[in-house]
Amino acid sequence: MNGDLLGTLAAASAAAFALAWLSAVAGFGGGVLLLPVFTALFGLRAAVPMLTLTQLSSNGARVWFNRKDLNWPLVGWFALGAVPCAVTG
Repeated sequence: MNGDLLGTLAAASAAAFALAWLSAVAGFGGGVLLLPVFTALFGLRAAVPMLTLTQLSSNGARVWFNRKDLNWPLVGWFALGAVPCAVTG
């Protein structure tokens, strides 16, 4: 792996970790703050899909770690409207 690419990935990982910590403390804002960092490091064309995958994996991990505390009937009712609308969008 190229040293320059490794440094860029290390910077992106450090920024993602720091902003995840900040958004955990504040309760919001991690994705909004991470987009300019990814744009500066990778360019806008790559930043948007990378942020999408980052947010998807972050939210998936949050669901996995808190799966015992989820109200599954409520998740089902929410998904009933959210999933078709997300697919349509």
